[in-house]
Amino acid sequence: MSGAAPLASVVIPTLDAGPEFTHTLAAVRAQAGVGEVELIVLDSESRDRTVELAWEAGARVRRIVRSLRDEIVDAGSDGLRIRRVFTNPREIYRVELERPGLAYQRTTLLDRAALEELLAQEEVRSRLRGSPLAG
Repeated sequence: MSGAAPLASVVIPTLDAGPEFTHTLAAVRAQAGVGEVELIVLDSESRDRTVELAWEAGARVRRIVRSLRDEIVDAGSDGLRIRRVFTNPREIYRVELERPGLAYQRTTLLDRAALEELLAQEEVRSRLRGSPLAG
């Protein structure tokens, strides 16, 4: 991407998008009526080649668990809540991080494997002391 500001930014949330994701990325880039398109992929810790395909297409990639970990470490545990919201067909958890001083709340849905990855990090676990999720 050149140094000029893009005329359009497209944010695509992903989780195991599959090999056809390359077609989606190409279609976004080929949009008529706009100049340069900035692609931003917010990946929910895909286990397939989603991130690699996004990089190959020139997209900026942000991994959800990593960015969530960084925010939790920065904010502390006061506004952190984790709840299971689905059990079928797989367990899904809602992670809420509230930062009242910034008038900001982040809500992220994670599957069990991604939540376990998040909670496996000591800097996150230390923010959850006393919580049943602290393990």
